[in-house]
Amino acid sequence: MAEGKREKSVKALETMIASIRESCPEVPVYVSLIAPPAGQDGVGTRLGVSGADQTRLDQQAMVQLYLENFQRPEERVDVFPLYFNLDRWYDYDTRETQVSSRNPARIIRQINNVHPSVYGYLKFADVYYATILYSLAVNGYDFGFIGNEISETK
Repeated sequence: MAEGKREKSVKALETMIASIRESCPEVPVYVSLIAPPAGQDGVGTRLGVSGADQTRLDQQAMVQLYLENFQRPEERVDVFPLYFNLDRWYDYDTRETQVSSRNPARIIRQINNVHPSVYGYLKFADVYYATILYSLAVNGYDFGFIGNEISETK
């Protein structure tokens, strides 16, 4: 990803956060970090080309920019650290395929380098839930649950 596109992404998110703040200044805002890519060359399998190394570099650069720009808990802006519990080898969809056009041996390959399997998305939900609960607790919310309500003690 070209460096200019990264900065445009950060600027677009800043604009969105400013819009949210204008409407509701106290609401916490979270930015999802880009999940780590699959452990195999799922990009090549999915697109029919090789490019996993460049994809990994691009994703790491975006994660670094997001961490630098959106880890601001004092402003109630923070990140969802999706990389904590996503397994690069087992949380992406796979399929059995031929080793190559000339080699008929069968192997299991990941088929998507970007989007995890259902199990990976369930792990994302775990991170979202835990991060929101932690953020609310740090900001003084009492978790005296009544149904699905959270009562504020500030």
